[in-house]
Amino acid sequence: MLVRKISANNIDEFEELLPKLACENVVRKCYRGVAAEGSKGISILIWEMVNEPKTGEKRADVRYMINNDIEAFDEIFSYLLDYADEKNLKISFEVSGSVTKPTKDYLKEKEFPIEKGEGRDVVISVKDLVDVTAKYRSDIPEYMKSLGELNLGELGRVIRKCLYCGTMGVVYDLETINMNFFERNVSCCLYFGGEVLGVFLLHKNAEGALEMCLLAGFSDDPADIMYMLCYAAMTAEGYYAEDTNIVIRRNNSAMSELVAKLFPGAKSVPVMKDSGVLDEDS
Repeated sequence: MLVRKISANNIDEFEELLPKLACENVVRKCYRGVAAEGSKGISILIWEMVNEPKTGEKRADVRYMINNDIEAFDEIFSYLLDYADEKNLKISFEVSGSVTKPTKDYLKEKEFPIEKGEGRDVVISVKDLVDVTAKYRSDIPEYMKSLGELNLGELGRVIRKCLYCGTMGVVYDLETINMNFFERNVSCCLYFGGEVLGVFLLHKNAEGALEMCLLAGFSDDPADIMYMLCYAAMTAEGYYAEDTNIVIRRNNSAMSELVAKLFPGAKSVPVMKDSGVLDEDS
């Protein structure tokens, strides 16, 4: 049975099977997708290549699974096992959408039991962000800039600063990704005297939601994070409806604490996952 890699060259063949977000992500450098076709249909696995520079941890995080044929699914899962072994990756799961009982039974037999749980992603609205930051707007420094205001040289300094500091957020292909991936009006940075003091990057995804990709301060002023949130809220008001979703991934303890403090009522996205994903500190 032939295992096929999913890429930009053949993604159109899978668009009717996969969610829009899966199609958007699988062609990125930090994702891998494979498919195989059996007598009962096509099975698909898509995983994210997680490489945390600060901890050295490397994982294959399974994000999407389709099991229409168990023999085909066995082929692509064997491919994943070999791939992870070759690259020395830990395999973990945080799968959006439902997972069939045959798939769960198969994974359990392979010693990868998964269960329904709380995902790392939480969803707030533009209005939520506006309400939380409104009283701090007068304090935004004059050297705050939107991503759209930066020239190519300044954009390069922003990315180099993040790479130098090992700050990826959830953008594990930051070194190669096209800067047009980021929403240029709401994304912003603190840029003073040629120095990057802070970065806040968001992406407008295929479903129209804003994904928080990277939020980091590089100065000694802890208020810089709030300044960037304030600026993003202020500019988002002018470009998006107040009920537009903002997706925040609690990818480490600092982000989890920030979400708990600012958005205690934020709803997490339910997923099928292995145990302990939320406890990992990257």
